Amino acid sequence: MDRRTFMGLVAAGGGWALAGRAFSAESAAPEPAGDAPYSFDGLFPALPPVRQIVACPLAADLPWDVVTALTCFQGLVNREDPRIYLIGEENDRYWLDHYQSRYGLTVTLLEDPFQLFTRFPDMCGGYILCDDALPDTVNIAMLQGSLSDCIPATPRMATRLQALGLAQVDDLTGRWTNRREAYAWALDNLFANANQRLIGGACVDYPSWTASGVYMRDFLVAHRVFTCDLSASRRDREEYALSERVFAAAQAPGCALGWRCICCNEHEYVALAARHGHSVLCALNCRNLTIHQAIEKPAKPRVQRQLRLEDLPPTKAKVYITFMNTDGDAVWSMLQRNAKRFDEPDHGALPYNWGVLPIATELMPGVLDHLYELKTENDYFVAPTSGALYTYPYLHPNAAGYLRESQRYLHAAGLRVSYIANWDDDHWWQEIDLPDLVPLLRETLPDCLGFMRGMGASAFERDYLGGTPYIYCGEAIHRDSDVYQTLRDFIDANPNRPLFWFCLVNHNVALATIREAVKRLPKREVRVVQLDEFFLRIRDAHDRGLFGGGTLYPDKRGVIEIMRKEAVAAWPALMKTLSEHAARASVPETAFFSNINDPILAPLAKHHSTPPADVVAFTAIWDSMALTRLALGVRGIYANNKARAVQDFEAEFGDVPGAELVGTLWQCWTAWNEYKPDYPEAADAAKRLTALADSLALTLRLE
Repeated sequence: MDRRTFMGLVAAGGGWALAGRAFSAESAAPEPAGDAPYSFDGLFPALPPVRQIVACPLAADLPWDVVTALTCFQGLVNREDPRIYLIGEENDRYWLDHYQSRYGLTVTLLEDPFQLFTRFPDMCGGYILCDDALPDTVNIAMLQGSLSDCIPATPRMATRLQALGLAQVDDLTGRWTNRREAYAWALDNLFANANQRLIGGACVDYPSWTASGVYMRDFLVAHRVFTCDLSASRRDREEYALSERVFAAAQAPGCALGWRCICCNEHEYVALAARHGHSVLCALNCRNLTIHQAIEKPAKPRVQRQLRLEDLPPTKAKVYITFMNTDGDAVWSMLQRNAKRFDEPDHGALPYNWGVLPIATELMPGVLDHLYELKTENDYFVAPTSGALYTYPYLHPNAAGYLRESQRYLHAAGLRVSYIANWDDDHWWQEIDLPDLVPLLRETLPDCLGFMRGMGASAFERDYLGGTPYIYCGEAIHRDSDVYQTLRDFIDANPNRPLFWFCLVNHNVALATIREAVKRLPKREVRVVQLDEFFLRIRDAHDRGLFGGGTLYPDKRGVIEIMRKEAVAAWPALMKTLSEHAARASVPETAFFSNINDPILAPLAKHHSTPPADVVAFTAIWDSMALTRLALGVRGIYANNKARAVQDFEAEFGDVPGAELVGTLWQCWTAWNEYKPDYPEAADAAKRLTALADSLALTLRLE
């Protein structure tokens, strides 16, 4: 496959992709149609307040279909009167004890969860039989049952329910041949009677980790939510098209609650929802959401300290670091008290920032209140990704409306700092730089002291320091990081003082690890602060002209060296991946899915929705992008925009044998909607990538 082969195709597809979506406050923020105001009011329909609780344990070894039937029954009961509480792990006991002591709720304990059916005999009208050969029928039966007071049941579970006196009211076995047919039918026949603003994401590819969304089915049933398990990856063309239909059918502003399909990545899922005006909430492994929603709401907004610049000692020529825990936008993280970090002995020993969901004021008011009760003087709460809920606001049809409504929820939650993400994996590795978004943020979120972005971390991206700052994460702490060395290396790589470093920390990293690393840094050189002080000092330093070049990291020599070393260290792993993908593409097309162990691709073999040619071509394109970025990194050339990186690659490595393959594959991607891969050619491209990587290794003098 050479470049010339695709020239006509690329021309038909519109040529090279734009560097990024154009954005301006005017063009991206039209007023909603008609007179309806943009509002999140009623997004989660109200439930009656909790008065008493009937709690029962869920054994750890209960099969997923048993848990599904029990949680769906919980949703039917709690819709009318929130009272069933399922105990699956110690965290569930924690909240049960807290609600009992804090709100004076009475609790009745049952030994066997199946006693719930005899305790509330009139709350379920029967069961809908699901198809073991098509697990997606569980999602169809759940929605159908939520509209007719029934619960889904596999054939194994049906026997148990029959013994309890429940009758079968419908049978979905053999009705559809694949998930797309099933969800298209549900969209056409059930959605009109379902919740019009909520979409459920419930993975049925057990036992993948994304399938832990089974536990929040009580909420989906209680609110009659259309629920599906569809890919948002453009690789999976047919499922992607159906996902678009689902998001287009829901009324904006809406929310997808649960999580993504195992076959796509997070950024693809969140971006697809955002383009249709919807946000998402990650609610994996979240039990009893109907109870959490129905806890009493406080009458007044939460309040944090109101720090002023005059309250602080003068900004000095030293290093100011502010740490922020990731995943604060996830429902599960809040239920686990900031991913269990609040349970650690070192909680409160170091200034630290925590994301808490502003929408929790409506969805989990008791949880948010308790986090405020646990909050120490060293804790500072901020709005996580991005605003009231998790989304990429710049993609919303009404970005201004979304942000203005977020301001209301930030105020109610006591938050004056917000993380605003701008991902677009199609054309960028890091988040997009959107200058026109900055004034919109400052206008619509006027109470904020500052804004952050940069989950991927980069000292090369632009910061906006005049006015309310909008800054990028310079370097991050990952779960496998040598924390002290990461801190020391980044500080040494940036000689300017004062140095301001916003550092994201993976939620799995223990606070003790951060604290011990910080203790090894000289106190006279480094000050760890919370984000309110951090932004006040940045504004002060900017006003006093202390930033060279108007950026937090003006001298790039040190960070270029860090990037180069990281690229060299990552090279062997990429070579291994390319070899594995080439070997995978070496089998005949008819046998491609027969021996797939990849957790992302294995479900595709079951669903038979994506042709092997698309899988191999898509993988080759992304592998070529990874190779492009890493090769440029070894040369000390930073890459974010993919189209520009391809041009830089051609300029830097155009004489390397096989280098033209990178440009060819990028052209295939820009014309992906029209491009129909041929399996032998796609497989050949996968093999040629390994040869190109070998040639690049020689050119770059890598062992």
